[in-house]
Parts: sequence; C-alpha cells; structure tokens
Amino acid sequence: MSTLSTELLLAPVGAGKTAYALERLVEAVEQQPFAPVWVLLPGTRQEDALRQRMVERPDSRRVHFNVSFFSFYTLYFHLLDLAKNPQRELDDTARIRLLRVILKDLKRSHQLEVYGSIAETLGFAQIVSDLIYELKQNIVNPDDFLKVARNGSAKDRDLARIYNAYQDSLRQHDLVDREGEGWLALQEVTDDPSIGTHVALLVADGFDHFNPLQARLLGLLAMRARQTVITLPTIPGRESTVGRRFVEAVNQMRGVLDDLRQPYSIKHIEASPNQERSAGLRYLAQHSFGAGAAPQPSEGCLTLLEAPDPTQEAGALLRRVKRLLLTGAAPDDIVIAVRDWERYGAALATAARQYRLPIALHYGEKLANNPAIIALLNLLELSSKDFRRRDVLDALRSPYFVIDGLTGEWVSKLEHVSQSQLVISGRASWLEAVEVAA
Repeated sequence: MSTLSTELLLAPVGAGKTAYALERLVEAVEQQPFAPVWVLLPGTRQEDALRQRMVERPDSRRVHFNVSFFSFYTLYFHLLDLAKNPQRELDDTARIRLLRVILKDLKRSHQLEVYGSIAETLGFAQIVSDLIYELKQNIVNPDDFLKVARNGSAKDRDLARIYNAYQDSLRQHDLVDREGEGWLALQEVTDDPSIGTHVALLVADGFDHFNPLQARLLGLLAMRARQTVITLPTIPGRESTVGRRFVEAVNQMRGVLDDLRQPYSIKHIEASPNQERSAGLRYLAQHSFGAGAAPQPSEGCLTLLEAPDPTQEAGALLRRVKRLLLTGAAPDDIVIAVRDWERYGAALATAARQYRLPIALHYGEKLANNPAIIALLNLLELSSKDFRRRDVLDALRSPYFVIDGLTGEWVSKLEHVSQSQLVISGRASWLEAVEVAA
C-alpha cells in the first residue's frame, strides 16, 4: 500500500484547477527532469490547451522530457503494452458490422423473443452497441447480466443473449472493443502491482465524472504513483441541484480510495471574483439553472441570435465575429463553443470560408464529406444502381476522374445520345443506344 500523496483538488469551474495541476506538473519536472509524468485528460482538445499553457509559462523550460498525455482509451492501450499483453482492438465500423451479423444469426435461430422484427435494422444495432458499452463501463459481466435477465422480462433476456453472443465472438477471434480493453487493463493493473510504480506524478484533470471502471483504475494507479493530483469541479451552495453530479463524482472517487485503503487529502480552491467579467455575466454564472432568480439586464454581455437552421445561424454568428475583428478584437480572444458538432461543424467551416475568417477547428470535416471521396463512392455505386443516366453523366464530368480519350465533347455527345434514345438506366440500354447512334 502506498503512503505517498494523493490529492483531490475541488474547485468551481474557472477557479484555477488546471493552473494548480500545471504548477504541480512543472514543479515535478523541474525537480526530476527525467522522471515519468502521466497526465490524464478527457480528450485532445484539453491536451492541446495544456501543452500550450506549458510552453507559454515564462518561468518554465520549453522542453520537458517524459511527460506523457493520455485519454482513458490511450491509457488502456499503454497499460496493456506495459503488461506485455497488447490487444487487437475492433474499430467502431467493424464492431457495428459484427453486431449486425450476430443479430441476424440470433433472429434466424429464433432466439429473440421481442426484438426479432427489428433485429436487422442499423438503428437497433447502434442502440445495442451503446448499451453494451454502458454495461462494460459499469463492469457488468455478460454471464452476470444473463443470470439477472433470466428472472426479468423478455426484453432483458433478448439483450442478455445478444451481449453474450457478442462477447463470445470477440473471445473466439481474439479481439477486444474499446471498453473491453479497459477491462483487460484494469485486470492487468490489479494482478501486477509493479505497473505504474515508476510514475513520479499522475495528474487527472478536466473530468467531471468517472464511470466505475475508470474510477477503479485511477484509484489503483494513484496507489502506485509517488504523487497524484485529481481535480474535480464543484458548485458551492448548489450541491443538491445542478451540482449533484459533481458531488457524486467526488464521493465515488473517495469511495474507491477508501476501499483501496489509499490515504488522500482534499484541497478546496475558492472561486475568486473575476474583475474582468461584467456584472451581468457574473450574475448569469451564479444563478444559471437556479429556481427563483430575479431577471437582470444583460448590460450588453449576452446577445441572442435566432435563425431557422444551423447554416444561417453560423452565418449570422460569423458575421458578428468579423465585425469584432474589424473593430480591433484579437482572433485568439474569440471562442465559439457548440453543443452538437455534427450539426454545426460543416456550417461553421463553410461560413468561415465565405467570410474569409481565420478560424481553427478542433475537429476536421468527416472524410465522407470530402468531395473527392463522395465522387469516388458515387462511382463505385454505379453498378449497384444499374448505371442510372444522371449518375453516369455526373461521374464522367467529375473533375476528379480523367478517362483517356473521353473528352468533354464526347461526354456531351453521349448525353445527347442518351436523351434521343430515352436511356434511363441499365448497362444494356446504354450499349444499345451507342450502337444505334453509331
């Protein structure tokens, strides 16, 4: 059992949790330049921001050795690599495909009591995929779930059979999924007490909750590292309402550490009033989601834009951003936060190109939205769609394909032939029309 320090740092949003964690990180690196430091963050955005803050510190060296950044999923892979037990991980596309095959087989063998009629739909496979990940995050074994489901409803029994068949298939082919890799990583860390003992400092920052698997793994690693700092948000005075989620996260982490008999300390950072923030924003931050708050004027700090769709909304927003830039605002002082990147990402990128704005997107556009990829997919689908007239002509006129000897003039002639011969689709119809025209 470790007697070294594990610290839970609790503070409101914006009160300096990351700054404190960064201070401890730089201090550890300065004292032991080559000692391993692990930094656990929710994603690449937080990693990029922390790296930037590290190099911009005026009192810090610009080169740091042995500082490794992880999300939980990259940490799983790293831990299995340390344990000399790397796995073949199934990506999301192959995983959905595997689930659809399993659902089809269960339907054909009449093992589904309720979900047989929708078993082969893509939507049902995606819903089951999410459910399986949720079960794995809560460390629910397929056999345990099946035992409970036997005394439950027919729906429960169907889901248990699907879960068991899915997990059996993974074992049969020596595969793991994303959450299953976490299971194996937790098992390896539990079985091998030497994993993680070389870490001088473990920092977990930017999380507002952990699932049971993550909390257990983090607690075990906290026992091994010489120093551990875990930051968690709080909302003082509102623990029973909007802050309940954060209280549960703190209690969960404390429960894991108590169960592991790992000593820890708790440090609170009080929110200091932000003098640069207007009174209107301070009032909004203090009373959001609270009942009975009296309305207050926004004092120009909050503007509502209304638009009928994401495209026009993004256009209105970026026109406002451009006005700010033309009046002297620095680009780095403007941030656009969206709740649903799938809806707004493409609209923001398009509007930024229209208004020639220097925006940095945290997520690039999907490969499937790339015009060249769309053209290639359409080309590959010509045969399955029986060479429909408009699809064929679009493919021949695409700027992404060059066919020797087939110029734009010949494509125009082919279009004229297809019109005169009333070609709608079909390879035979195209060949017959060309022969008649010749």
